[in-house]
Amino acid sequence: MLVVLVYMAILFSIAQFVEKRAELRGPKVHGPWIYSLSLAVYATSWTFYGSVGLASQSGLLFFGIYAGALLAIAFWQVTLRRMVAAKETFHITSIADFISTRYNRSQPIAAIVTLIALVGTLPYIALQLEAIVSSFNLITAGNNPGVGGLTGLLITMMMILFTILFGARRLDPTERHPGMVTVLAVECLVKLVAFVAIGIFVTLSVFGGVDGLTERLFEGDLRHLTRISSYRGDNLTWLTFIVLSFIGVQLLPRQFHVAVVENPDRRHIKTAMWLFPLYLILINLFVLPIAGAGLISDIPIAMADFYVLLIPQQAGEQALTMLTFIGGFSAATAMVLVTTMTLATMASNHLLLPLIERVPWLQRARGSLLQVRWGLIALILISAFLFAVEFADAYVLVTIGLLSFAAVAQFAPALFGGLFWSRGNSAGALAGLSAGFLLWFYTLAVPTFVRQGWIHPSLLTEGPGTLRCCVPKPCSASKAFRR
Repeated sequence: MLVVLVYMAILFSIAQFVEKRAELRGPKVHGPWIYSLSLAVYATSWTFYGSVGLASQSGLLFFGIYAGALLAIAFWQVTLRRMVAAKETFHITSIADFISTRYNRSQPIAAIVTLIALVGTLPYIALQLEAIVSSFNLITAGNNPGVGGLTGLLITMMMILFTILFGARRLDPTERHPGMVTVLAVECLVKLVAFVAIGIFVTLSVFGGVDGLTERLFEGDLRHLTRISSYRGDNLTWLTFIVLSFIGVQLLPRQFHVAVVENPDRRHIKTAMWLFPLYLILINLFVLPIAGAGLISDIPIAMADFYVLLIPQQAGEQALTMLTFIGGFSAATAMVLVTTMTLATMASNHLLLPLIERVPWLQRARGSLLQVRWGLIALILISAFLFAVEFADAYVLVTIGLLSFAAVAQFAPALFGGLFWSRGNSAGALAGLSAGFLLWFYTLAVPTFVRQGWIHPSLLTEGPGTLRCCVPKPCSASKAFRR
């Protein structure tokens, strides 16, 4: 706990220093390298822990999550550059703001995008909390009693405090936080150093060097790790991973905020197009060696998600174990900070403010908008903690993450269609978002509730019945936005 608090104090000091520089020099205080590294918030605990867990069971299948991201980055001169240009023209502060602005600033569209982001991203935040609590329990108590309990609650409270300190200490109409962006870049470097360190340790100490590693992976008893597919359904899973990551690396609320809202200069995109892919390749370079080392050790396969942490701990390497824990902690907290801050901003702007304007006795809350946002941050993180307590034991890390990726995929038709299709209109966007969210909820959220015993299985086996909907007449789109 002391190491964690000292580490977060250092990060807060960095954020304070950068914020003060930004007050003197303007919002363009960070350059292309800081901007590019901050995009690596895409690599969460899912990457740090979950990739090894998935690789140990399914070989190279884990790389599908990054293949789609790499493919999307190749188009950023067309897609991301256009989104940043629209942000600068229309003073956009979130993905809900972006999509609604394209469709005549439609408040219903902004509200449903916010609702999808809140409900869909909650499992992903829960995943990060689970990773922090589980890794903490493993290196302190030697076991993983679960997310619940005093440890999980204290860590959740700590995340609430850190999120407020790093991203919600004051109101900013531009919603730009150069200090937080710099902290994200630092945390991304820390997790990369930690992962590469454990990878080098495994390669040299467990396999005796690169030659021994190559022999075991391609010719020995671990060659199944290098297979592209092991089952007939893997080809479809590859396609699913590629499509979801293609969308997610651009439209996850945290990715949109860092890539679009926090972009100080469109020229930085050129640097990001080679530095960010390089980062993704480096942080995945040692996934297979670590998975192989875990499989040939005495660590149960059920703990594969935490091979990264347990291998150095089993070897008695305390310093390396601590570095690995801090790397995983950085991967999780970076995502929690920026995602929770972004969701609280969206909820206050597109759900609470319209309600305050319509309800007279809520008008006085306008003067306490900052405190309202703090309350939303606490509500989001406590809800994520309760989700983790209830559902974390039922799924591996990768499965929980895919729930959120699939939810965010509903934004793609409305956003990309609005960018490149002149006939896109608010009626179609609203209908598509609503239908997509209902389909996601029925096919992915409801089975989760059924599995937990919350809902009777007959809802899935017998069906919800036939639903009919009416589509309103289309309205004109904004030509200036597409330009």
